[in-house]
Amino acid sequence: MNPDLRPSPGAATRFKASSVRLRDWVRGGFTYNEDTHTPRRAAQEGESPARRGPAADGQAATQVRARDNLSMAHFVRSTALALAMALCSRAANLPPGWLETALEARLAAFAKTAGMAAKPVGTRDLTNAALLHLMTGGDAARAEAWIERAYATQDMNPTSATFGELKWATGDAGITDLNAIEFGAQAMGPLYLTYRDRLSEGFRKRMAPHLAAALTGLRGHKVAVSYTNIFLMNLVSGMLIGQAVGDGAAVRKAEEELAAWLDYTRRNGIHEFDSPTYYSTDLDSLVEGLRYAANPEDRRSFERALDYFWTDIAASYFPAGQRLAGAYSRDYDFLRGRGGMDVWLTDAGWASLPQAAPDFEKVFVLDNQRPGGYRPKPEAAALSRQLPREVVSAWDDDPGHSRYLWVGRALAIGCTSGDYNAQDKLFSVTFAGPADLAQISIVPDVFDAPYGLVRNPDRTGHMKPTHLPLHAACVESGGVALVALDLDPSAAGSGAHGLATNLLLPAGAAIAVDGKREPMAAPGTVAVRRDAVITVGMGDAEVAIRLLHADGLPEQKPALTLEADADGLAHHAVRLKLAHLSEGRETASKHLRVAFLVAARDGAQVRAVTATSEIRDGVWTVKAGLAGLSLEVAREAGDRKRILRQRVNGEPIPRSLLSVDGKDLAGALLR
Repeated sequence: MNPDLRPSPGAATRFKASSVRLRDWVRGGFTYNEDTHTPRRAAQEGESPARRGPAADGQAATQVRARDNLSMAHFVRSTALALAMALCSRAANLPPGWLETALEARLAAFAKTAGMAAKPVGTRDLTNAALLHLMTGGDAARAEAWIERAYATQDMNPTSATFGELKWATGDAGITDLNAIEFGAQAMGPLYLTYRDRLSEGFRKRMAPHLAAALTGLRGHKVAVSYTNIFLMNLVSGMLIGQAVGDGAAVRKAEEELAAWLDYTRRNGIHEFDSPTYYSTDLDSLVEGLRYAANPEDRRSFERALDYFWTDIAASYFPAGQRLAGAYSRDYDFLRGRGGMDVWLTDAGWASLPQAAPDFEKVFVLDNQRPGGYRPKPEAAALSRQLPREVVSAWDDDPGHSRYLWVGRALAIGCTSGDYNAQDKLFSVTFAGPADLAQISIVPDVFDAPYGLVRNPDRTGHMKPTHLPLHAACVESGGVALVALDLDPSAAGSGAHGLATNLLLPAGAAIAVDGKREPMAAPGTVAVRRDAVITVGMGDAEVAIRLLHADGLPEQKPALTLEADADGLAHHAVRLKLAHLSEGRETASKHLRVAFLVAARDGAQVRAVTATSEIRDGVWTVKAGLAGLSLEVAREAGDRKRILRQRVNGEPIPRSLLSVDGKDLAGALLR
């Protein structure tokens, strides 16, 4: 172990987080167009497995085993809940060097295949692994070989539109993702600034034109300041490589971009908000900027940015669930809301989720562990433990897009309005318990597979889970959320597997309809009245769900059911399914309005709610009132982007960049 690496404090490991193995097949032969949010035919026929259902033979025995498993699962989860809440209140040290040990194990496996010409390798894996190899005392020759393999994919034609760009992977036919230069250059500045003397003269000479071209590629990639993770990565990579090669113009450009990002964030908040994946990427860039920037003023700017991020993280952190609570801008884990932030939260000592096989991007967490790295301020740590708390934050310039979050001791409920992209999670409920416990979230779906297990290619060919846009408008207070969706049902073409709005639920929860417990241990469907109250309980926490509005379509009336299927049960999830169109049916209708009330209250209180939903003078208004609280959302009926009112007890909630319990936290941090 490298003695220069300082292990960080963490919490004791008690729960083994099960990973979700996302399948690379596309159900029913359909892929997804992320730009238009519509299904389309897959490029190759016969790649999708047949749709599965329970086999007739042995079904009864399977159901008995499943019911036994449910009883055991409920016991285990209830016990885990108590342990989680106790353990999160006191951190204990993980084994010293746990992250370095895990990364070195991955590096050893990588070294066996990284040089095989026939095996494609991600260019960012090659450069990040090279930095890790040098950081942990490895020989320079191997690191040099990996870097040169990555940069052999670089476009070195000065007349090319993609001059300086890298391929995403060594086996790619061409440059398909312009973000590859940010990821592939991220390690190069720190590597040169720290280990230049260990690199051979011949290697440095061969790489000089490649680093110059990389700076050209970074300058040529026009990244919107709102694209948080890539904008920050671009500016930090440009700054540090510029320092390494003596390119003052590159450093000055990066400084201007850093100032522009801070100015944008002062006005709008963090646009790529609270992502379990991309907040980790943001922290990777910012800690490297803080460590390696030559200008003290730049280092102060990076520290301010980190203070703001960690304050925002603290505001959204749910200790008893060991993760950030939603809503999230981008979340590839539809079921649980987990990602690279697991490692950062564990490194900070807030969670206990050490990964057995972390990706090579965690080399930047390891680098940050060295003396002089960034640690969250005590004020942020204290904020993460402040319960209960009400958080209001912003992520763009639309005043209707406030993000609301209530964090209690045993659950957290959060929502926001608008749309981010095909992986956003605009509403979620997180229960106390192990971090692999499924969240409640809303997933409009055309694949009859809303769990995020089906992946589809985005515009650059990367396989990702996707859902239809929610076009949400919400308001929340005190753990009670009113969510109004304006879906576009015409996005479900004739080849889709239907159209449904799904609320994903943890399978191990106590689920009841109007007070009647419904066992959901085996595949099956339970019809639910549209005015019913569905309660979902875990341990001492319970939320109640009530459908307040659902448009019918000319082709079909909506149907509400509780449904357990094999895919969901395999990942400890079931769903409340509001079916709009059955398989093979389509509609020309452009608006499909759905509204739910979800409350951290008992079922009786939600059953007594007074609710109205009406369209008058071109405005759709939804109101819900329960004891001591009234909520209202109003939006233009013909323009789903225009949200007119979001009120609590008749008053609008003031827009805030970041506030907790009404106290502004952004002003002092971003001044």
